[in-house]
Amino acid sequence: MNCVFKSYGYVPSNHLCIGCTPLRNILSTVGYSKAQAAKGSRTILNAFNIINYADILRDEGTLAKAKARLLMLFSSRALPVEIKQILKNVNTETSHLEEEDTAAESYIESISGLGGDIFESIGGTDIQRKMLRDIGTKMVGAIIVDDMVRDFDRDMVNGAYNPLIHESAEDRTRIQEHCTTRFRKLVDPVLGERDYGSKGSLTRRTLEEMFFDSIIGCCCP
Repeated sequence: MNCVFKSYGYVPSNHLCIGCTPLRNILSTVGYSKAQAAKGSRTILNAFNIINYADILRDEGTLAKAKARLLMLFSSRALPVEIKQILKNVNTETSHLEEEDTAAESYIESISGLGGDIFESIGGTDIQRKMLRDIGTKMVGAIIVDDMVRDFDRDMVNGAYNPLIHESAEDRTRIQEHCTTRFRKLVDPVLGERDYGSKGSLTRRTLEEMFFDSIIGCCCP
């Protein structure tokens, strides 16, 4: 999976992504404190890393699989039991959908719903959990479509599963626009006016992300 905030232009391509400031800012909209938003973003990013490792185990070569298994084992140790079970559900459902050659919209609905489960599980009041589920569903829908579009030409050549392959060009555009619009409506009010620029040296940006960003929010110049 690619960084959804880079894919949709909210951060530049060389943004360091340490701690994922955009995600923390989005989580803060449900009423989380800075500490809660930081903890929640770490948990979600860890879960997404494991999903990415599972994709590697399904699709890549032997060396990549061996590395992914080690990273998955290391990453999963820090996750709550509830999220571990959701991730098992994601893996099972993904395999099932691929075996059934599921159409794009059904695939997106199923997997983005499980993404909502991941976000909801990081906790809070009933209202916060409902808001988190909505955020997760829309974000994961956008991530899935971005991955499908990026991989489309390669999957066509390799004969790999891609839910968009069976869709007409018109329907591919419609599906992409629908998921993108939902995501932007969610994210624009939170991130639209913020500057996650790429000015400054790599060292400076690294230090800002690591030491200052959690205190004052986005500190990119």
